Amino acid sequence: DYSGAFDFDFGPSTQPKIHSFAELFEAIDTAFAKPGAENLISVEAEALTVSYSDARTGRMWEFGDGRIRLDNRETSVAAEIAASVISGSAPAQAVLTVVSEKSANLARVTAQIDNFAARDLAGEFNTFAWASAVDAPLSGRIQTTLVRDGISALEASLTFGKGALQPNPAVQPIPFDHVDFRMLYDEAAGRINISEVSVQSPTLRLQAEGQTFLIDA
Repeated sequence: DYSGAFDFDFGPSTQPKIHSFAELFEAIDTAFAKPGAENLISVEAEALTVSYSDARTGRMWEFGDGRIRLDNRETSVAAEIAASVISGSAPAQAVLTVVSEKSANLARVTAQIDNFAARDLAGEFNTFAWASAVDAPLSGRIQTTLVRDGISALEASLTFGKGALQPNPAVQPIPFDHVDFRMLYDEAAGRINISEVSVQSPTLRLQAEGQTFLIDA
């Protein structure tokens, strides 16, 4: 299925699989509404392994040494997940914080990433497709809001380490020392507002801002 849908599989279980964010939100609400679980305050687990398979690109990601803490709050469920990428172009770490509002079908997600290959990120998310032209390590923070149908808002503050701009192998790479990038995704307009692009390289220093549109729904 290349429709952009998500399937969540939590291993061998008699429970049905979860096929969308809407079903995931409903499952969270149902789980914490059960007798006994409603008084549960927190759950912690360590040494987790998480697999992420992309049917569109055929890529498989493995996250190891995972840790998770789940907090059952009065009006929300909060989770913090930390893991290291054990497959990919470079050793990388990620910390994911998710706050799901109970009965609201809405979740706020913050991802703190460190040392991801820019092209790895570009291959997984259309919003960052432009980063496929960049060969450099990437660190920073991505904040998004998820609703029943997917992403409704996204904001990112990213830093590219030393690398090069090279849209394709036939083009001479343009080296740089450091790039700061900040953006805000306007889902209603299908527009990416770029509030800052700051480039430092041996031959160029650049400050810019602008916007771009996602033309494919």
